[in-house]
Formats: sequence, C-alpha cells, structure tokens
Amino acid sequence: MYEVYIYFIIAQGHLPLTDSPDVGYVCLWSLKNPSYPEYINQTHCGAMCLDFHRNHGFLLAVGFHDGHLAVYNVSLPTKEAQYMTDAVNTKHMACVRQVVWVKDLPDGELNFYSISEDGTVCNWLLMQSEMSKTIIVTLVLDIEPQITLGGISETLIGRGTTIAFHPENSGIYLVGTNEGYIFKCNTQWSSFFMQKFKAHEMSIYRIDYNKYDPNIYLSCSGDCTVKIWEDKSDIPLMIFDLLWSVSDALWSPFSSTVFGVITEDCDVVFYDLDADKYKSICCQPIQPESQYQLTKLAFNWRMPVIIVGSSKSTVVALKMSPNLRLIMKPPKKGKHYTTQMLELEKLHKALDSTREPDTLVVPADDDTTDS
Repeated sequence: MYEVYIYFIIAQGHLPLTDSPDVGYVCLWSLKNPSYPEYINQTHCGAMCLDFHRNHGFLLAVGFHDGHLAVYNVSLPTKEAQYMTDAVNTKHMACVRQVVWVKDLPDGELNFYSISEDGTVCNWLLMQSEMSKTIIVTLVLDIEPQITLGGISETLIGRGTTIAFHPENSGIYLVGTNEGYIFKCNTQWSSFFMQKFKAHEMSIYRIDYNKYDPNIYLSCSGDCTVKIWEDKSDIPLMIFDLLWSVSDALWSPFSSTVFGVITEDCDVVFYDLDADKYKSICCQPIQPESQYQLTKLAFNWRMPVIIVGSSKSTVVALKMSPNLRLIMKPPKKGKHYTTQMLELEKLHKALDSTREPDTLVVPADDDTTDS
C-alpha cells in the first residue's frame, strides 16, 4: 500500500541565494525513515518552490531561483525533467516564488500556475512534449510616484511572492506581493482586478484560505503580523503582532479556529480563536535564532504532524498536542449537525465580535424630568 501521507518533499534554495547559486536539491523523505531521503535530485540552481499534483502524485512541479520551471516524474529512475523551460522567452524573468497545480482542463490536459518576482502570474499547460506558457496577469500597482526613465514614465510592477486559489471556485485566486499588496484576481481577466489593497507594510509571505470557510483567509508578512480577512473587505478582522518577522502561517486542517505560525526567531506558534482571541495557546522554540531561520510550515492532513523547514536545510517534524487537533463531533441525540456545520458555527462565533455591525443603531435619549 502506498501511504502518501507519510511522505514530504523538500526544495533546497534560500533567499537571498548567495552561498551556492548554481546548485539546488529536491528530496523526498518518509516519516518512517528520516535518516536518508528516498528520492534525491540535484538541480541546476536553487529550487525555491514545489507542488505535487493531487491526482497524479508522481508529478512534481518545481520553480527555480533563475526563473525556470520544471516538471519531474518521481516514479521514474531517471532524474531528468519531463518538462522544462529552456528559453528566455518562456521562463520567468526573476525568481519563482510559488507553483500550484490546479484542476485539469475539460479535455484532461494538466496545468499549473506560477508566480514570480517579475510581477507575472503564468499558467503552464503540459502538452505532448513541451509546456505552453500563458501570462494570466501582470501585477500593476498604480501608485505614485511612477518610475521615470529618459522622460518616459514606467508603470510600477509588484513583485509576486505567494498565490492562493479559492477552494470552491478555481477561477478566483489571491496574490501577495513584496510591496505588501493583496490582489484578488480571476483567471478569465488579464487586465482587471476584482480587488486590490495595501494589506501589510512589508513583504507578504503567505496567503491561506480557511479550510472550513473560504470567505475567511489569513496573510502573514515580514512586518511581524498575521492578519485575518473576510472576503471583499480590505479591513482585517483580527491582527496578531508576533514581534518578529513571520515566515509562514497556515490554517489547521483539523479545526476551523486554529492556525499555525513560524517566526524568524525560530518559534512555532499556534493560535486558537475559540480558546483565546488575543494570546497564543502554544509556543515551541525550535533552534537558536543566531543559527537558523524558519522558512516554511506544512500540515499533514491525515496525521497530527507538522513539518518545519529552515534556512540551513534542516527539517523538523513535530506532533500536535491533542488540544490543537480537536474535531467537533455531532451530538448523538437531537438535531443532526455535521462536523462541517459545527466547525463553521465555532469559527463564526469567534469572529462575530470582531465584525462591524451592518447598521449603527443610535440609542434613544433617556431624558427624565422631575415633576
């Protein structure tokens, strides 16, 4: 039996890439044997991001520091890429920060998206012998002052850092930039944004939709904050100040109100909005901050395990405590509620106190006079 949930994949490449710019590694590990990887592939430069196809788990998309992209078949003995960008006019012009497989096209063709610091979001279609590139959108900031070169004004382009697709509508996605902006986009529109606003004062490292309510998402940034947002609003519902740059943040797959955070001072922090809206319920130091910086966080969707990566290519696996993975169970008697319904109710109850009322009701004056 192939137990997919016991495997995790590592891309070696760190920003800024200064020590070994001409080499990188992609390694596949098993939780059953953490002493040595089951798959090793040395790449031509730093591997910055990767993603496995959900239905074809042997297909791995990788984005590189020099703007190239590749698709590997990890089930084959060869380490050669099955698909690879090979020309300047097909690759990104800057570092690739994230790749995401999306739903197959109606005719069965596989495709994925990439976001790069060159300010473009691209769709890559796997054809018979090559990858076909389509630029979906360019992240135009439309802010002053514009750059002027030789008397000609140049449009400011945001440097893309992260992308997140809507869990229920694959045509809608959110993009974060190095300048702290969040763009809400549609795959059908290349010159129009559904929403654009300044979300953070520094680079956004992650945007993640809540696993139970896609109208709620979070973002984390180098400005030391994690913010929780509601769809269509540019005012955060909640702000958490971690005092250190936040490298990554993700909603838990086990509870609608729990999310995990990693900081540059090497702390893994968990919040539970149902237990406490203001303080973390767990803070686990990993390594001395003088030696390491935590870079990426990942949840195992089946087992209560998280994987944390660092700037020194070390990986730590941690088991979540029972209070972080409690799943609400429907009552045996009375009205029938599903776990999804109970988790949604718990999340909305935790967030209701932070929402602004739709209408402001002014209390009537209670003037009394002595007779």
